[in-house]
Amino acid sequence: MIRSFEDDQNLLTLDGFATVDAFISRHLNRSIELFAAGENLLNRHYMIGRTPVVTLGPPILGRFGLRLHLSQR
Repeated sequence: MIRSFEDDQNLLTLDGFATVDAFISRHLNRSIELFAAGENLLNRHYMIGRTPVVTLGPPILGRFGLRLHLSQR
């Protein structure tokens, strides 16, 4: 098992965690792509820092948008 630490002296261990993320996209034409993504879909609390107080990772997060692909010819 790989352990993660908050400090440079490896005194403050961080708990292990896993998140569920998803991403989907669809090309509308050669230049435009529609996308949607979700992160931490189970809305779990997980520690990303603990000096001097515990810092939690972000809650459930969603985003969507359009990507424009510019080609150079």
